[in-house]
Amino acid sequence: GYLDLSTGSIEAVFTLPQYTGKGLGSQIIEAIKSEARGRGFEQLTLSSTPNAQTFYEKHGFKLMQESMYPSALAQAELRCMEMSINLLG
Repeated sequence: GYLDLSTGSIEAVFTLPQYTGKGLGSQIIEAIKSEARGRGFEQLTLSSTPNAQTFYEKHGFKLMQESMYPSALAQAELRCMEMSINLLG
């Protein structure tokens, strides 16, 4: 995963299936939050799948809105959870 420095958006956070549940995703998110704070960001945003919503909520993210994202690859509209976190407290 990475932090888009132009938008304050977290992008492409995932782990390989064999590493699921080992805390690596949490380490990635906490490292990104720490880096963002150090760079003066006050807020971060991300778009999540419904399956990952609880994971992000455990890390302090709040649901802003639910939207549908057209995916040519899936040939369907996918539910996206737009989330944010206030880094100031």
